[in-house]
Amino acid sequence: MRSVFKLESDKLKKSLTFWGLAGTLLFLLSTIFYRLLLDYLVINNTAFTDQNQMPNVALTVIQPYFSWSALLFVFIIPLITMNTLSGEKRDNTFHLIASAPISALDYLGGKFLAYSKYLLAFLLLVLLPPVTLAFNADIDFGILFSSLIAIALLDFSFISLGIFWSSLFTAPYVAAGITCLSAFGLLMIDWINPFGSRLTELTQSLSLLRHAYGLFQGQLILQDLGFYFIFIFVLLTLSWRIIDHKLISLH
Repeated sequence: MRSVFKLESDKLKKSLTFWGLAGTLLFLLSTIFYRLLLDYLVINNTAFTDQNQMPNVALTVIQPYFSWSALLFVFIIPLITMNTLSGEKRDNTFHLIASAPISALDYLGGKFLAYSKYLLAFLLLVLLPPVTLAFNADIDFGILFSSLIAIALLDFSFISLGIFWSSLFTAPYVAAGITCLSAFGLLMIDWINPFGSRLTELTQSLSLLRHAYGLFQGQLILQDLGFYFIFIFVLLTLSWRIIDHKLISLH
């Protein structure tokens, strides 16, 4: 697992796509944060003029900012995970992995940990803009860090989903496209709700975003945390079984 982790980490570190995505993410996050901050200042000035209650910066800026962040990762993470197995099969290097003394679990674990390592760098980029508010506003750090936990769980879910689809398809961009569509669908299924009111409870229970609402409000709900852990575990287990089958078939 360590060798796969090190190899994948080096590949990501040298990848122009990865650094391009990091720069794009920082630009988009800064733009979104700037826009939300302007809206907050307008609402704040209006409330001050009309002598109304001042808006809450956590509700007006931080929560919408993290919601937008989750949506951005829907499109960014699939471009990172698409080469998990699809890239190996496209480059005809998967047979080298099959001939090496590496188990499917080591291969999968090394890939997942490498992606998670660089995901932490992305999360620092997400955290950077709202932390600057601490210099000029009284912010609730509990909501800030619980929202960061929500984004981390969503991103780990997207990584697991990306690895799963990449293990099924040979073409990396096909895997990325399906990952993007499925991640967006699972994120917004409660809002889109194509099944009508009869299956409202089902769509709510499957929605990745709805399970993050409590964390966005500073509440650690065990049921929501459990949902993410089960979601990640199931997808990684399925991916492990698929990779293990492919490795056995090459022996």
